[in-house]
Amino acid sequence: MIRIILFLLLTSFTETIVAQLMPQSTLFIYNPIWNNPGATGAQDALSMTMTSRKMWLGFSGAPSTNYLAIHSPLKKESIAVGLQLLNDKIGVGRSTGIMAMGAYKVKIYNGTLSFGMGAGIQSNQNTWSEVITTDGNDDVYTSGDQAYMTYLASVGAYYRDELWTVGLSIPNLLSETYNGGGTYTTRSEITNYSYHLMCSRKIAINKNYFIQPGTLIKYHAPSSPQIDLSLIGGMKHFEIGTNYRHKDALSGIIRLNINSQFNITYAFDRPTSDIKQTTSGSHEFMMAYTFLYHTKAPGARFL
Repeated sequence: MIRIILFLLLTSFTETIVAQLMPQSTLFIYNPIWNNPGATGAQDALSMTMTSRKMWLGFSGAPSTNYLAIHSPLKKESIAVGLQLLNDKIGVGRSTGIMAMGAYKVKIYNGTLSFGMGAGIQSNQNTWSEVITTDGNDDVYTSGDQAYMTYLASVGAYYRDELWTVGLSIPNLLSETYNGGGTYTTRSEITNYSYHLMCSRKIAINKNYFIQPGTLIKYHAPSSPQIDLSLIGGMKHFEIGTNYRHKDALSGIIRLNINSQFNITYAFDRPTSDIKQTTSGSHEFMMAYTFLYHTKAPGARFL
C-alpha cells in the first residue's frame, strides 16, 4: 500500500513526471516475446500465448496483467510478424494496448539471429475518484479522472540454436510524461530506457531428462539493476523449476506439455522483500499453442 500511495502522491503533485512502468513476468524463459520483439516467429509456426499475472494477493490496488501474443513467420521464412494485446491495472490506473511486431531472421553459426521492432498505441485511464481519502471533499480526487492515449515502441535482437537462447531488448522506447493540468505527452528518453538481457541454455542429462538454467537482467539507469535466476528441469511432458528475483521474490514453476503443440505453465512468487508482511505472493498463469508444428527448428517447445 505504501508504494501505491507514493505513486499517487507523486503523480498528483509533481510538475513533470516521467514514467516507464513495465509489467513483471517470472516465465521469461518460456515467453521471450513478452519483452523482446526479436522473438517474433521463434517457433517457426503460427503460435499463440496467453498469460495472466496477479501480483501481491490481498494487497489493495495490486498490479494485474493480462497478455495475448499471436505471431508467425511469413511464407518467406526470413520475415515474421505478430500482434500483442495487453491489459494492465495498478492502483486506480488502467491501460489497454495493442502492438504490431515484425522481425527479420538470418542464419548464423548453427542458429538463427532475429532483429525485431514493435509499434502500437495504448489507452490509459486514471480514476482518481476511486481513491478513499480522509477528506471526502478533496477536489483532486473527486473531479480528477483522466483518460489519455500514449504510443508504444520496442526493439530487440534474439538468437537461438539447439542449446542456447539469448535476447537483448528495449521493451519500451517511449515514456509517459505528466506535464500538469491533466495533460500527458509521450516521448523518447534515452536516460529512461530499460535494457533487458535474457539468456538460457538447455543441458541434456540423458535422452529423457534435461535441465535449463537461465537469467534475465534488467538495467534501468534511474534504479538499481534487477536480476532473475531460473532453473528448469524435466522430461517430455512435465517440467518443474524455480526462479529467484534478487531482493524481491522466490518462485516455483510447473509446466505441463500436453502434446507437441499445447502447454500450460504456472508460477507462484513468494516475496522476500518487506512486502511479504502484507501479501502471501503472486500468481502467473500461461497457455501456449502452436497451430502448425511442422518445423525444422530444434526443440521448438523449449523456446
